[in-house]
Amino acid sequence: MNKQNSWIEEVILSDGAFLLLGSSSVSRYVRMAGQLAYETTLRNQIESGLVSTDDLLNRARELRAQLAAKKQRDVEEVELAIIIAITSEIASETASELLIELSLNDQPPLTWISALARRLFQERAANILATDLEGARGRPEGERSKTTLCASSDAAGIESSSVLTIPPAFVCEDSLDSAVVDLAA
Repeated sequence: MNKQNSWIEEVILSDGAFLLLGSSSVSRYVRMAGQLAYETTLRNQIESGLVSTDDLLNRARELRAQLAAKKQRDVEEVELAIIIAITSEIASETASELLIELSLNDQPPLTWISALARRLFQERAANILATDLEGARGRPEGERSKTTLCASSDAAGIESSSVLTIPPAFVCEDSLDSAVVDLAA
């Protein structure tokens, strides 16, 4: 990879190569990617509108393709990891779709990138569901929220699931592939 084509500063890439490629656990890899994402000017460029979300997501897909064509880990992994860490904080459906897409590419040299995308997708605020089952048991039926876990698959056979929390006044039973769980409102 030509460092002049990189969206990340050379100093950050150098530090990232040491910190990310030398990581011994997924937790450390995620932590280091987040730290590097915080230090790069790319984050500021996105926040100020100099770089659009679509451009960022396209760059991530481009880097994934470059890395997938290689037989070993390389600098593209560092830039991609930083972009994934930044992307995980963007409140957008396309950002979530990118994280899912990257999490499914679990072959070398994308193994660490896949693990990073999975972990960051799981930690997104929209995907965290806090439950209080004991609190739900003591409440009347009308004061409980219904959480529906829906599973579906697309034409390519990729299965996905989603969580939908519905306030008590709007509960309806219309999904064949769902399980309804009572939770405290």
